[in-house]
Amino acid sequence: MSRNAVLAILAAGALLALGSAWVPDLESEDGEGPTGSTWVRASPLLAPPVHGGYGIAYDSGVDRTILFGGSARSAPIVRNETWAYDSGADSWSLRRPPVAPGPTRDHAMAYDVESGRTILFGGFVTDVDPWYDAWTWAYDYRNDTWTDLRPPESPPWRFGHAMAYDRQSDVVVLFGGLSSALLELDDTWAYDYNSNTWREMAPAAHPSALYDHDMAYDYGSDRTILFGGPNSDETWAYDYEGNNWTLMNPYRRPSVRFDYAMAYSDSLDRVFLFAGFTLVGDLEDDTWTYDYETDSWERLVPAFRPSGRFLHGMAYDARGDCIVMFGGLTEYPEVYDNETWTYPACHLGGDVVMSTDKSCYDPGEAVEVTATGWAKVPAIGDFPNIFWVVEDASGAPVFETRNYADQVRNFTGTLKGKWDQTYRLFSGNLTGPVPPGSYLIRFYELPRPGESPPDWVVPARIQIMDCPGEDLPEGDVVMGTDKVCYAPGEPVEVTATGWAWVPSIGSFPDVFWWVADETGGWVFVPMNLLPTLGYFNGTLNGTWDQAYDAPGAPSGPVRNGTYAIGFYGPPFPGEPLPDWVIPATIKIGDCGGEVEAEIDFDPDTLNPKSNGKWVTVYIELPSSYDPRDIDASAILLNGALAPVLDPKYGFVSDESGYIVDHDGDGTWERMVKFDRAAVVPILPPGTNPVRITGRLADGTAFAGWSDPVRLLGSP
Repeated sequence: MSRNAVLAILAAGALLALGSAWVPDLESEDGEGPTGSTWVRASPLLAPPVHGGYGIAYDSGVDRTILFGGSARSAPIVRNETWAYDSGADSWSLRRPPVAPGPTRDHAMAYDVESGRTILFGGFVTDVDPWYDAWTWAYDYRNDTWTDLRPPESPPWRFGHAMAYDRQSDVVVLFGGLSSALLELDDTWAYDYNSNTWREMAPAAHPSALYDHDMAYDYGSDRTILFGGPNSDETWAYDYEGNNWTLMNPYRRPSVRFDYAMAYSDSLDRVFLFAGFTLVGDLEDDTWTYDYETDSWERLVPAFRPSGRFLHGMAYDARGDCIVMFGGLTEYPEVYDNETWTYPACHLGGDVVMSTDKSCYDPGEAVEVTATGWAKVPAIGDFPNIFWVVEDASGAPVFETRNYADQVRNFTGTLKGKWDQTYRLFSGNLTGPVPPGSYLIRFYELPRPGESPPDWVVPARIQIMDCPGEDLPEGDVVMGTDKVCYAPGEPVEVTATGWAWVPSIGSFPDVFWWVADETGGWVFVPMNLLPTLGYFNGTLNGTWDQAYDAPGAPSGPVRNGTYAIGFYGPPFPGEPLPDWVIPATIKIGDCGGEVEAEIDFDPDTLNPKSNGKWVTVYIELPSSYDPRDIDASAILLNGALAPVLDPKYGFVSDESGYIVDHDGDGTWERMVKFDRAAVVPILPPGTNPVRITGRLADGTAFAGWSDPVRLLGSP
């Protein structure tokens, strides 16, 4: 089909939108891929109207798939609605920003993780009298606002181009499209939100001029993958850091097509491609995956799939671990739909929580177990299984059970079971009743020996012993103090609230709380005898007089500084803090005139292996203070690290970028960013709050603690 014929199709209204979404499970054509994967049709009560040619991107900051614009059934109708899909609730919502781009189709969108913005560029505004602009817009879901960014230089206007966000380099990559003169383009551009600049990359080698193609960023390989277009079945990979396109050479590949959709799955480390329009006028309905490491395309044959289509879109939903697809043109030239599909079924938005009817059981008493939530359960052998286990204090399993799941191999809702306190293992020769002690009840996603339980499982803890008259509540142990700042020598009132199983030391159990200095060394360790039941339940109160009292510590009063107060279950020196303990942090020193600030640290979990560029801190002062008066140059994280202050970044130089209402409570906050690579080394291991200090323009000091921040990979 000639280019003019294709353009005629577009002009005839091929940009109408579909209103459906699909999710696929992996099953290869030759049977070698994971089994049981399929597209699953979602059932939202409300969905965008039927249309196609829209832009779509997944906002990982709020776990929503964002959809904008597109063309409806009647060719003159081009939309500028903003919709958001929540896979956990299976619901679309129509957003109502006060300002938005004009009605647009055949544009491209990508989500910029570091800025928390969905970036839009280019596109047609109407089918009747094409009006165009090389505009760049950014959408902020949290504040429901579109911003016309107006960078000083932009790519020439175009439509039918493709964009993808390079997470490791923090840029949006654009390639190709059709110009206002309907000329095919072969240029590569990169957009940096922080500096609001587009830059033409001009690599030495690149794909031929293309339009109506698609791209997806492969995080595992740090490459942007491009496939096809109306006259090509080539696969290219773009390395932004090296600024080079590489023509790949897979043994097999999808057929030539255009207006298909692509998305990269983080968990499967594959680029997915679905459907499209062929040169002979056919609507494809095939699903393919591309593996950069092996340079191979694989055609999947899912048990269920959407009908053939083009002008649809796809995005990978990280929370749901699924690819979301919406709408498209299902029968040329006039049949569209607004179905929503996912590949595979999305995580329904909640952890699997294990619970029991009690937390303390007399020996031989039946334990009632409940699992509530969602889990994807792969097959074992020739059938799927749900698998929950009971482990003793050493982590060794003592009881295993399996239950058939449904045909799509999902567990959703509630699973109930019972344990009679006896050994039952599929391998091993232990029999009879288990001994008294502490036990953990888990739910396994991949129930194979040696595998770790997924981090979204919340286990249940129980005790088998001669229980007291009333049952023990389950929960974390939270450490608290009467203040956060103390004058030297002022008594510190300490409270531990919650529940903990406390193994014996010698002939008696102990509750053990401690105070540690900034190096992690203990300075105060009181010992409290417990009854012989071996548990702490309720509230423990204590006082610290700011004097050293710990094994190996000096005598006398401690020095001014920052101190952490924690609680140990197994109180052996050198053991890591249990993940169910939430410590308290205090300051000893000059507390006069210090304003207490609320601190929000984002993200609250840091992976040292991540290639992210920033961490973001939001500082909220009491209502009588103006966050615009904060002197950013005086801000310090944990007393050591200053924020990024280079005015080339918009979040430093533009007040609208750093005075925000991040939590939506009606109070403005001062936002600052820190270099992630510099933050990680100064954070203590485990889960701990972060302290932010600073001053206002008039010299007034402020300080505050964040909620606990988890550093992954800590012992």
